[in-house]
Amino acid sequence: MSTSSLNSILGELSSPQNLFFKLSHYPITVVIEFKGIKRDKYEQIIQALQAKGAAPVGRMFHIASEKPDGVLAIDVWESPEKLQAFAGVLMPIILGLGIAQPEPQVFPTIAGYCRVAHRPRRRESSGGAFTPSR
Repeated sequence: MSTSSLNSILGELSSPQNLFFKLSHYPITVVIEFKGIKRDKYEQIIQALQAKGAAPVGRMFHIASEKPDGVLAIDVWESPEKLQAFAGVLMPIILGLGIAQPEPQVFPTIAGYCRVAHRPRRRESSGGAFTPSR
């Protein structure tokens, strides 16, 4: 997800032909597949962001799942501009860790719902993130 490829995607979505996106410009949903990495490499990204003090300003929701062929991340952002600003911090970290540049899929967000699971959870020592118990 280089800044230029992100600009291209956001430009396509905000084109005059995409009236739906113009009318519901905020927020946006971003789906990113990090192919060929495992959970430990994803956690290195998070640790590097925390070390830089790089809080994702404008990110409303984030979830990451490990797949057999990589990690899938889904975010909801307040605006394309806030996503773009964070991408400027995130991309050098991703590339610095030797991770292949992902190509995001960006969509207008039309609804959101989140139910808190009633499963036991453990608190991670870094960053205060909650993760399901293993």
